Amino acid sequence: MNTLIKSSQNTEVTITLKDLTDLISVEHNKAMKQVEKLAQEPSFGGVEKMATPTYNPNGSFNRNIGTYLLNKKQAIAVGAKLNNALLMKVIDRLEELESQKPKIQLPSKIELAQMVIEAETKVQQLSHTIQEKDKVILAVADLNIKAGNVTIADFSKNLAIEGLGRNNLFSWLKARNFVMMNTAPYQPYVERGYFVRKPSEKKINGEVRYTTMLTPKGTVWLTKLLKAEFEIDEEVA
Repeated sequence: MNTLIKSSQNTEVTITLKDLTDLISVEHNKAMKQVEKLAQEPSFGGVEKMATPTYNPNGSFNRNIGTYLLNKKQAIAVGAKLNNALLMKVIDRLEELESQKPKIQLPSKIELAQMVIEAETKVQQLSHTIQEKDKVILAVADLNIKAGNVTIADFSKNLAIEGLGRNNLFSWLKARNFVMMNTAPYQPYVERGYFVRKPSEKKINGEVRYTTMLTPKGTVWLTKLLKAEFEIDEEVA
């Protein structure tokens, strides 16, 4: 027989119409018409048409023919229509196929306990990593507060996030509209007390240059933003 069994946990056992007709000695073409008639009833459900091989009496391959793939309910309905006297033979065959479905191997109690231990260990390791990052962030914020106003360059050095030096930090601030293209902070963030502009002591080409600096309040604010931004993707050195 060329019985096709679906082995998925949530899939019912199936049998081809060709196997069913061989089982109860019914002409396959007649059975095909009966399935097509039954398939018009919504309660019967949809059927899948497929090709199945046929064999000569000596066991050699003959040809592929079209047949239908039936679930348990459909196979019983078709069997009852085709040969009610042999219906129990169809049911017995379906039960045999169900018993052949692969069983799902559940983990043992020891394996489950080991899985729980491994999961708890990973959670503890992640928690420790986050706590260490928090300590570094808080230490940097405390250092900058004690230092008073700091330049963006000094702030980035103290924070020590890989790849986030002065220029990249300014790019990050510009992209979020905290500072302008000339590195001057936007007024709302000055008014909130995050930035100040300190003039240079010496004029350059007759002009006074200004340096953007973070206030102690600004260092805490920016540190929190950067922590949220890089805690997952970047490692704090």
